[in-house]
Amino acid sequence: MKSRWVINLLLLVAIGLLSLISYQQSKQPETDTTQLTSLNPDSITEISLHRPTYADLVFSKQGKSWVILSDPLITADQGRIRSLLNIATQTTLREYSADSIDAGKLGFTESSSHIRLNNLTIIFGDIDALDGLRYVRTDKRMALIADDYQRALNADFTWFMNKRLIPVNRHILSLQLPGQTMSRSGGKWISIPSSTHSPEEIQAFIQSWEDSAALNIERYEPDTDTDQIILELDNPNEVIHLDIVSRENELILGRADYRVQYKLGNAYQTLLSISQ
Repeated sequence: MKSRWVINLLLLVAIGLLSLISYQQSKQPETDTTQLTSLNPDSITEISLHRPTYADLVFSKQGKSWVILSDPLITADQGRIRSLLNIATQTTLREYSADSIDAGKLGFTESSSHIRLNNLTIIFGDIDALDGLRYVRTDKRMALIADDYQRALNADFTWFMNKRLIPVNRHILSLQLPGQTMSRSGGKWISIPSSTHSPEEIQAFIQSWEDSAALNIERYEPDTDTDQIILELDNPNEVIHLDIVSRENELILGRADYRVQYKLGNAYQTLLSISQ
């Protein structure tokens, strides 16, 4: 009697193991892990980003840099563009045929966020509740990848902007501050009204402007009742107008043509006057 009970118990354990193995096999990916796309990031010249809660963004490669297509063009943060490009070579951790899974249950809908790299579209689905991986879809392939794109999918356009006030490789020809103008004449810097500062000191002050970058960028509704800073750059016909939004607890400069404001913190209050 006891031996029969032991045999039945062993049979139950064997059946349970077989069921578990069968279940795990049904969950295995249909293909081996691989690169999400065959695109070389260096070959990508245009990126389109669609998010249901934000206006669509289009980034264009111009030379070695990227810009946000708008009027006027806005220089993009190159590091954050690289993070978008990286999805082209993202390693898939599991892959499935799109025909074998109900896409709707994985968060793929007509309004799903998606990114287009040149002519290839990658659609974002839900995040897997068990392992935190992101479902993505390309053509008839579905895959799970590391969720490195949550911030980009939920960020305003200001997050993609370059934080520098002056574009890289551009130089200031003239800087007009409230009550003071500095400009280059005959290879040297002069100040109007005249000051006791040497051309070298003025050059150092100008360099601090060319190197300045915001701690954060936010949307801005232009205010005509503010003091302005005007910068003329060495790129033909390029003039930047900045509104002094705040100079109390921190320096905030608004750029009306971009409809953004640059928050520069306390350390950058010295940008307002060479005498400070």
